[in-house]
Amino acid sequence: IGIRAVSFGIETLNRETGLIIGKGYDKRKQIETVQLIRSKYNNEISLHGTFIIGAPKESKESVQSTFNFLMTEELPLHTWRFIALTILKNELVAWNSEIGRDYKKFGYKELPSDNPTRYDINWENEHMNREYAYRTEQEYNSISHAHPKFFTPNILGWGLLNLGVPMKDLTTVRYQDLDWVNLEKKKDIFNIQHKKELFKLLNIQLPK
Repeated sequence: IGIRAVSFGIETLNRETGLIIGKGYDKRKQIETVQLIRSKYNNEISLHGTFIIGAPKESKESVQSTFNFLMTEELPLHTWRFIALTILKNELVAWNSEIGRDYKKFGYKELPSDNPTRYDINWENEHMNREYAYRTEQEYNSISHAHPKFFTPNILGWGLLNLGVPMKDLTTVRYQDLDWVNLEKKKDIFNIQHKKELFKLLNIQLPK
């Protein structure tokens, strides 16, 4: 039908949190929509979802519940990604989210930072802090990549095509089944060749 992938900015399955951040649609309808598309098109359309760690009013237990739910077949996404909440500093950006513009209203406070030059604040709310959110992001994404239902993320697609991975494999091969050792070797060779071609076009002599 001319579509290779669909990305769902689900962000949360917690109803209270969803209403606060403008994602208050019914959880059951979200799940049924993904189920309908997957049942009709299977792997012809890659389904991706994103989820926030640290959104307003969402507890550690609620985030864990969402992660556990993703490990089942009831929400049949091909890939997904957990992202720690980032609250940008107003004075450093031209545009900010509603939370970023007035984070105190949403229950966040700013903690001292060991790197004051960062573009985001070191936040904490009633349930967690930035450090916990980033640590959990890395943990959940790492576990997800090793899960048997997790396919190859679309964000890697163009890079993998450059390394010789067939287009069909991007929607049919699971992440854990890709030959990552061989792909890393191919990436090193590709980068060297790409650099040579680029320097040649720019008429720059490669350092010896």
